[in-house]
Amino acid sequence: MECSSGIVENPDMYGYMTGYDNLKLYARLRNVKKERIDEIIELVDMKEAAKTKVSKYSLRNETKDGTCTYFTSFSTTINTR
Repeated sequence: MECSSGIVENPDMYGYMTGYDNLKLYARLRNVKKERIDEIIELVDMKEAAKTKVSKYSLRNETKDGTCTYFTSFSTTINTR
């Protein structure tokens, strides 16, 4: 797959966990390494929000976290340029 796009409207996440913990859970289910999670968080600009419990997220941060979850499906580095 050379290119992929989509809209994340209602991502399913555990509200009592942080965004980072949710991503670690999804990554573990998909055999994705921690470095990949960190790369995706950086790409989507979620460094600060990832430390917050999902129940405290704004809609924008929910969408960003859902996008991060989506990107854990891909093993290659994402080029944004």
